Order: sequence, then structure tokens, then C-alpha cells
Amino acid sequence: MNLLHCKFIVNEKTRDKIRRTGRKLVHAFIRGFVFPLSPRTDAKVFYDPRKVDGFIRVDNGEIIEEAAWARCDETGVNIKTVSNIKL
Repeated sequence: MNLLHCKFIVNEKTRDKIRRTGRKLVHAFIRGFVFPLSPRTDAKVFYDPRKVDGFIRVDNGEIIEEAAWARCDETGVNIKTVSNIKL
């Protein structure tokens, strides 16, 4: 799935509950517009509520809150961070 104008959302209250209890709960997602083209990406992103506070770039550890593009597939989430794309 390819998304345009993405926001990376983490419900902090539920994330904290996961850390306390160890239970798995849905609490993090990417909001964006579905887009038919597959963009070139420049960074891989991951999220693990037991280790980090939000979605982070694998290459530099920076927390990501938005991206121009996101490609989500069986290999994970890859993003393009340039955000000057207009609809």
C-alpha cells in the first residue's frame, strides 16, 4: 500500500499500558491518502512500543511524525521525507 501526506500516530496512553502489562494492543498507525503509484523512498521506519516512543528512522534513530510518502509492504514501512508535494 502506498500512502501520500502521511502522519504517524501513536496513542501514548495505550503505549504506556503495553509497557506496564506486556499485552499487545492496537495503538499505532499511519494516516494518509491511498495513492496508486509506488514512490522512491529514502528511509526505512519501524516502531516497537517496548523500545521507542514513536515511529523511528532506522538509519539515524530520528522520531518521524510525518512524511511525504510511505510504502507499506511485507518488508516493512519505507518513507520519503520531502514534504513539499502538492495534491
